[in-house]
Amino acid sequence: MQQLRHIFQLGIKELLSLFRDPVLLFLIFYSFTFSVYTPSKSAVMDVINASIAVVDEDHSTVSRKIRDAFLPPLFLPAAVIPFSEINRAMDEGEYTFVVDIPPKFQHDLTKGTTPTVEIITDATDEPGRQRSIVHSENHHQGGRAFLGGT
Repeated sequence: MQQLRHIFQLGIKELLSLFRDPVLLFLIFYSFTFSVYTPSKSAVMDVINASIAVVDEDHSTVSRKIRDAFLPPLFLPAAVIPFSEINRAMDEGEYTFVVDIPPKFQHDLTKGTTPTVEIITDATDEPGRQRSIVHSENHHQGGRAFLGGT
């Protein structure tokens, strides 16, 4: 019991010395308020004008709707490229994202199977926004699609 009393007295002593030091009080206040709040408000958490390409191997209404759902200001207009150009375009940094829609995508959705949409990124951004767009368009079509990515 004596040790707890001693620890309590030392804590009171430290608090009294803290309240007598206005510079330290200011630094503590600043560290836990403005220095946290200011960067959090100025940080950009969204993708802005990301370059995107779509490999449309299905050429269906659903695949066109997915391609057209990538809208400014988050994305530049989606370019349509052939499958054979994916590696070259990503290696040269032409696109931040490439969405590969497989053949028979709409057919598989209407049949009730789970087709795979591949989203390829250059690893400078999370593909979360693209996933939500594809899910949104897929939900409007009443289907389920599996999104795979590298």
